[in-house]
Amino acid sequence: MSKAYPSNLILGQYELLLELLPEDPKRGRPRSISYWEILDVIFYVLREGCTWRGLPSGLSAWQTVYSSK
Repeated sequence: MSKAYPSNLILGQYELLLELLPEDPKRGRPRSISYWEILDVIFYVLREGCTWRGLPSGLSAWQTVYSSK
C-alpha cells in the first residue's frame, strides 16, 4: 500500500494482532498479500463504513481480501 489512511495499523498494533492469527501453512501456495494488508483493508471498511466494492484503488483488491483464509 502506498497511501496512508487513518485506519492503517502501526507496527505495535500489528504485532499484537499477529499473535492471534494462524501461522502460514508450510505447504501450498504462498499468501498473495500479507496479513498486514488484509487487516488494513478490514479496518478501513469498518472505520469508513464502505462496502467491499467501494474500496479506494490504493488498497488491495476487495476480492483478494474478502476471500482470504
